[in-house]
Amino acid sequence: MTAALAAGGLIRPGWKTLTVERRGESGRAVVLRLDTTDISAEEFRLAVGRALGWNRILSTWFEISPLGDRFLFHGRGLGHGVGLCQAGAAAMAAQGHDCAQILAWYFPGAAADDDATGRPWQSLRGQGFAIQSLDPADAAYLPQLGRALDEAQSRSGLRLSEPVTVRAFRSTPAFRDATLAPGWVAAFTERAWIGTEPLAALAARKMLVPVLRHEFLHALVESQATPQTPLWLREGLVEAWGESMNATGPPPALNLDEIDRNLAHAASQEQSAIAHRAAGWCASRLLDRSGRPEVLVWLRSGLPSSALAALK
Repeated sequence: MTAALAAGGLIRPGWKTLTVERRGESGRAVVLRLDTTDISAEEFRLAVGRALGWNRILSTWFEISPLGDRFLFHGRGLGHGVGLCQAGAAAMAAQGHDCAQILAWYFPGAAADDDATGRPWQSLRGQGFAIQSLDPADAAYLPQLGRALDEAQSRSGLRLSEPVTVRAFRSTPAFRDATLAPGWVAAFTERAWIGTEPLAALAARKMLVPVLRHEFLHALVESQATPQTPLWLREGLVEAWGESMNATGPPPALNLDEIDRNLAHAASQEQSAIAHRAAGWCASRLLDRSGRPEVLVWLRSGLPSSALAALK
């Protein structure tokens, strides 16, 4: 334990005594005293966990008893004891509870409001998706989002296995802060969740349907992909179906590994655009040569070497 605490920068070797100095209202230790030095009980637990294993001290709800040159920790609980339990929330979701019911269980009496404005998020339901918005006027865009989803499903041949949530942020800065998306991105998809700039702003630039069609395609592709599916294929299929691309012209200058790297860590909008076009070319070539049904099988199960050879 001395080595674990030293590695965590909490105290040097040579200490002798360890006691609970202060507890919180729940009974969990908040401050520990090592000889004459006070340290955070949570930092102590994390340092021990990193060095000796997370099964040593499961929470800060413990008593300490010295046993010669050792210490006995007797306690209960798991984690920090504050907020939402991920395992419990997952179990409630598996039982059919929705997000509002789960939040009400862990945070009774709390309202899920926007942190900047204090206004409640409203859910506007469409067929296969729901808009989360602070502006009730966004209900006017339900038909356009429905059209974007229909086009995405028609072009890809895929169907949603669960409803998609489209969260329309109140401003572009709020969208950037929430998603950490770069400045050239108007929307961001994570599995069955889509974050967007204000819908009114996209509609004014005549981008609403193309942008949401693109993001719905991401949700559809990601619902079928596995962790082993290369990024260039996932992004490329979205590009090919979103823009109705064909593999015309010479092959891209980037190889598949370079395309993947630039898709994941583009340093500029230009680099990102080049990588997306290259991915779209590769996916379009696979679709042209093998057909959509076969490519969808590869999306789920992996690309054969013959398919990769066709891209060289």
